[in-house]
Amino acid sequence: MNNITDPRSLQIGQTLRIPKPQALEKAEVVASWYGQYHHGRPMANGEPFDMHGPTIAHKEIPLGTRVLLKNPATGEQATATVTDRGPYIKGRDVDLSYQLAQQLSLDKQGVGNLIMQVL
Repeated sequence: MNNITDPRSLQIGQTLRIPKPQALEKAEVVASWYGQYHHGRPMANGEPFDMHGPTIAHKEIPLGTRVLLKNPATGEQATATVTDRGPYIKGRDVDLSYQLAQQLSLDKQGVGNLIMQVL
């Protein structure tokens, strides 16, 4: 897209186009949540983590990307923004803020399956 073969060749003022991530098919993900211990600590985007905000951590989806999450067992859904990296526990794909875990009825069980789609 940018025809850049050597990133050292970037110049100040040069326009760099970063493509929007392609929308995922409705992918099933294993989700967990994080809350009080991390509340106020810096996230990968440099902002303090807000356990009461609509935020998620994902290992690969670009920071700032909005996603739609749906609990297939309850039909509940929520939108969120990727603001952090993780989770770092094998077998988990996404970490939710406490608020999202409550909205999607995962706060009591801690871990569960969701359908996630990049918006």
